[in-house]
Amino acid sequence: MNLNLKTSLDQLARSVHDDAVAERMTGQVHQMVAQIRRRRAARYTATGLVGMGTVAAVAVAGVQLAGRNATPGPVAIQPDAPAVAWPQCGDAAPDVVPLPETPTDLFLRGSAGPEAGYGEPVPVVLNWVNDSAQTITYSAVTIQLMVVRDGVVVGTASRESLGVVERPSGSGAGFTDAVPTVACGGDTPLDPGDYQMFAAVTLTLANGPRDLVAGPWPFTITEAAAPTTDPFPACGSVVPSGDDPQLALDLTLGERIYASGETVTTVATVRTTAGRAVIANAPTAGALIVLTRDGVVVGRGYSNPGDVDILDLAADETVEVAATGQLSLCSIPQTDAAQDGLPAGMYQAYAVMEVMLKEVTESDGGAYSITELIAARSNPVDILVGVP
Repeated sequence: MNLNLKTSLDQLARSVHDDAVAERMTGQVHQMVAQIRRRRAARYTATGLVGMGTVAAVAVAGVQLAGRNATPGPVAIQPDAPAVAWPQCGDAAPDVVPLPETPTDLFLRGSAGPEAGYGEPVPVVLNWVNDSAQTITYSAVTIQLMVVRDGVVVGTASRESLGVVERPSGSGAGFTDAVPTVACGGDTPLDPGDYQMFAAVTLTLANGPRDLVAGPWPFTITEAAAPTTDPFPACGSVVPSGDDPQLALDLTLGERIYASGETVTTVATVRTTAGRAVIANAPTAGALIVLTRDGVVVGRGYSNPGDVDILDLAADETVEVAATGQLSLCSIPQTDAAQDGLPAGMYQAYAVMEVMLKEVTESDGGAYSITELIAARSNPVDILVGVP
């Protein structure tokens, strides 16, 4: 079922004719929808490394490599060539010259991933190492990261750090961060699939810039996790379908126009299903009546489970329990504070009782112990809420 929860709830708030109440209810609706869907959409980090060219501080840590002796006295290394313009969105991936087995100069190495969820940042680790015979001094570091798919740059980001740093021969510095996987030209996460990360680091030496480039480092963006909501009968939850609960309820309500905000008290009948016998812990308070529209819980009162008692039903045996409901608009979190009444209109009411199953005997005689909390529910009953 494709449900537009925000639309369903928003229509409820807008149908109220009291402006002050409507405004308060609309705020509740937006708060409710925001919290229900907080895990449905990917959350994008706002640390600054997004899109093209955002600048932030680089965490740099010096590392003395084993077996290397520092040469005293800083000596600036003449760059091989001026700083270059690295590939941007839509360009081909940069050319990278493989490192020799035994480097004798500045070089860059790193890694990415190996995996990140859809909309989640990708871990990136970089290290630039001075394998020359001299100490180098640089006053700035600029990092350009390029995400590549099918040979084309599909995302970029940059970082910069200022401050004079000396790196003796055999030592290095590093960068570690999580890079948001945002596609070029907007704030949409990159699609799931396989990618490569390239990095270009420019060190500003005394005699000019020195460019280092490395990669590719493969990584994978995995599919987004399935959205989750609080289980039925929580506010904003969806009425289950196609399940086979061990217990069910029968609910009957008088045919009349109910007042918005009214408290409804009646009796519901609890029964087993499919010829089962059931032993469970059930709340002594009985069942809760909830109101739905378009299959979504939009109205209910506060419910405190309180004490429980043993419910022991043989096959096809029934027992009556109290069923209470308040015709009020849902709020999140659900509290015992005063709530606004439901706007006028037609709703579907369910009697729901959360029970902890202990033992079930199937119709064929097979018995098993079980510890599972279920929300036994009734048939839906149409209920018309009118103007109070």
